[in-house]
Amino acid sequence: MIRFATLLAAAMTTATAIAAEAVVSTYWGGAKYDELRAVVVLPNGMVAAGGLAEAVVTGEKNKKVEGGEGRITLWSAEGKRISDETCDVVPSDMDCDAKGRLLAAGRGGVLCWDPVAKRKQWQAAVGGEDARVCAGPNGGAVVLANKRISVLDAAGNVAGEFGAAGGFVSDVACDPVSQTIFVVGFDNKRGTPPGQKRYPVQVAFVRAYDLRGEQRWQAYGWEGQAVADRQLMADTRAYRVALGDDGKLYVAGESAGGNTMWLRSSRNLDETLPMPKFDAFQHAYNTTANHITAVVRLDPKTGASEAATLLLARLANGKGNTIRPRTIAADAQGNIFVGGASAFSPPKTPGAFGREGGGAFLVVFDSQFRRTFATTLAGSATRVGCGAPPASNCW
Repeated sequence: MIRFATLLAAAMTTATAIAAEAVVSTYWGGAKYDELRAVVVLPNGMVAAGGLAEAVVTGEKNKKVEGGEGRITLWSAEGKRISDETCDVVPSDMDCDAKGRLLAAGRGGVLCWDPVAKRKQWQAAVGGEDARVCAGPNGGAVVLANKRISVLDAAGNVAGEFGAAGGFVSDVACDPVSQTIFVVGFDNKRGTPPGQKRYPVQVAFVRAYDLRGEQRWQAYGWEGQAVADRQLMADTRAYRVALGDDGKLYVAGESAGGNTMWLRSSRNLDETLPMPKFDAFQHAYNTTANHITAVVRLDPKTGASEAATLLLARLANGKGNTIRPRTIAADAQGNIFVGGASAFSPPKTPGAFGREGGGAFLVVFDSQFRRTFATTLAGSATRVGCGAPPASNCW
């Protein structure tokens, strides 16, 4: 059994002209079961992709993935395959530091790898399956695993650890300059809307910490009764967070319907957040409890929300359909790249490469949250990495 894994690059030439053509398209993996899990564009324009390779699927009814190895593949900026590296870590997430060193976290720990010299710098026994990683201060790394944050120094030693608050903690990002760590996730809460019975509700949060684990600020994370009082009872979850190359903080979350707290300011639940509704795919009408995507830009110093939009798929009859984010990135011009998995009929730019119907999606927004490009690919979800000039590519 082969799980389809593909990489596709779309070059950007200006902030307003996103090329609607594929510059490079290639497969990743081999003859067995493969999972492409992470893509990173390095400062020199090289592209690294990693995940699980050469695994096998056993069982007829209850299928199980067994075995396999970690693999990281490196391409040039032009799409020429440079190397395939087998590694002890099976990457679930990857990032790179300012020097272009690659960081990979997952089953087996955390790996720091020099893609130019093609050698391992260090490996640390933190993290684990589904761990998340980002570049940290002073050439180190920050790792999230099982709601625990590990801060590593430039040699891979654990410089500090602390627990991140929250019922479900999904992702981590770091600003190495201000030495701020950002985490996102959601909590299960309960509230009683006016005139109704008490209901469960999931509430997304964004939190910022210093390197010692002291909380600097919280965005969203409201009490269940607070959202119930305002009849904003759609479940919300924050899945991904990224510090953009423009210095802003970006969050990709979802909402089970349109009556959602994402419509409000991150610091004031009674303040409506200006949210552009450029077309039917960015306007949550005629929708029920299907999961839709929320994209938010925050001030990383305070957690104040600056702008946001909702994104949903649409059936032929006009009814809203599910679209769920699994990755986010932003370039120096504030263009935002969101990828994930969609049910039938997500937005697609006329004439764009890709396929019709549901599947893995890629959407690009400009800094005003106007959608400038969208397409759908075969597969279960996209992984997106982008690089600033001279590596002005999105993969």
